[in-house]
Amino acid sequence: MKRWLSLMVALMLAFSSCALAEPADATAIDSSIGNRLGLEVLNRLYLYDQQALLSPVSLTYALAMAAAGAQGDALEALLCALDVDALSLDALGVAADSLEVRGLKSANAAFVSDAVILRETYASALKGALDAEIFDFARTESALDAINGWAREKTDGMIDPFLANGLDPNLLLMLVNAVALDAKWRVPFDGTATGEGVFAAPGGEVPVDYMRATRSMDYLEGETFQAVYLPYAQEALGMYVILPEEGRMHDTLEALAAGGMELLGGMQSERVALSLPRVKMSVSLNLTETLKDLGLEALFSPEADFSGMVEEGSLYVSGVVQNVCLEVNEQGTRAAAATMVGLAGSALEEQPPIEMEVNRPYALLIYDEETNTILFAAVVSDPSALPEEAPAATPAP
Repeated sequence: MKRWLSLMVALMLAFSSCALAEPADATAIDSSIGNRLGLEVLNRLYLYDQQALLSPVSLTYALAMAAAGAQGDALEALLCALDVDALSLDALGVAADSLEVRGLKSANAAFVSDAVILRETYASALKGALDAEIFDFARTESALDAINGWAREKTDGMIDPFLANGLDPNLLLMLVNAVALDAKWRVPFDGTATGEGVFAAPGGEVPVDYMRATRSMDYLEGETFQAVYLPYAQEALGMYVILPEEGRMHDTLEALAAGGMELLGGMQSERVALSLPRVKMSVSLNLTETLKDLGLEALFSPEADFSGMVEEGSLYVSGVVQNVCLEVNEQGTRAAAATMVGLAGSALEEQPPIEMEVNRPYALLIYDEETNTILFAAVVSDPSALPEEAPAATPAP
């Protein structure tokens, strides 16, 4: 289990260490935005279930879209969680473009109820910086199909379905991010060296297939763990495999959350005999309570200020969910995630409808606008007097 879990941490670090920037200029992308939050969430998930899988980068982009429309305590909580003093959607857009070069596809979307009107400045910011798509929906049932279809397309079919349990009918705005990675190892594992072995899972030993390689690798021995770095073919992209000492997983995750990538600095090239399990797993996460525990309660209060999002009415975050899948084999890694921040609240106060009760004689025209042709016309003076079946036509004289 320890190696399995270290592999989970490794992929998340590979994602987040290369992602998300607050650059000094458009070409300098070097930031840890979202890393600490991702590792803290990972630690909470591990403590709950003794196994965890998460995409910090997808969570970061979804929360950043929420932060772009937040004010007051909600904005302060988001900036603190993302570990930045200010948020730049443009910087995130630059980072997404940089990641795409190395194989991580990213997409963003806002699904907007017709009961609210999105502020033009907010919609323009999402579209301009993050290439976000904006979709309108009248009923959550139609939004569910649209979101699942969108996530399926943007993750190359790896997240399907995204929202298997439906949607809260009170949702007015849904901010969704999707990421998908297909990365090959710079030096693949030799498939002929893969063999069976046992893995010390919490519930006892279980059989697994181990990929094996003996070669020079970047290696580090920390206070509570061993670690190696496995580069992908794409420049600057790689996986850290972190193996804590027995019983020290929580300590290692806490140290990672506190120290970030600096904890893995100072690796040296060493000859390493590595045995790494194949992995294929997927999870569906409700992150609402975890994020509350980590200091984001202000987002979920009806008093939250997201006035930068909509023209009228008020919104608050009602839930945050993420689906993730991961596959690691001899050739490389395939992984995908979709994250949704759902916002509910009060909608626009609708004007009372104009009443038109057709309770007296009326006329109707069935009209084709293209050809300016009236196809059918009628005057209905007494609907109750009309026969259910038309009488037979009177023969021509």
